[in-house]
Amino acid sequence: MKNIDKTKIEYSYQHSKDRYKERYNSDLTLEFYIKLNKNVKYYLSDKKIDDEFIKLETISKEKNNTGDQYVIKIITKTNSIIFVVYEIKRDCITTFLPPNNIKIKK
Repeated sequence: MKNIDKTKIEYSYQHSKDRYKERYNSDLTLEFYIKLNKNVKYYLSDKKIDDEFIKLETISKEKNNTGDQYVIKIITKTNSIIFVVYEIKRDCITTFLPPNNIKIKK
């Protein structure tokens, strides 16, 4: 991604990588992390997402001390379901949520 500050992405990637391993029992590559970020950004700006992903869906939107934060459900072509937290101000995924512990807020 061209528009992401390296420091923000590196910090968020390290944290996200740890949470992804813990919660999805798989390794998160930087390449896949960047691809997820790009597609969440596309989704939030109503652009077409990559064919690798079937659907992105907003589960909740909240304000915190750093601004707007979204919980996004991502469904891949392999039917994997991934829940991420995306912060607008940081312009990246900040963590991965456990797949079986999502509370939908309307």
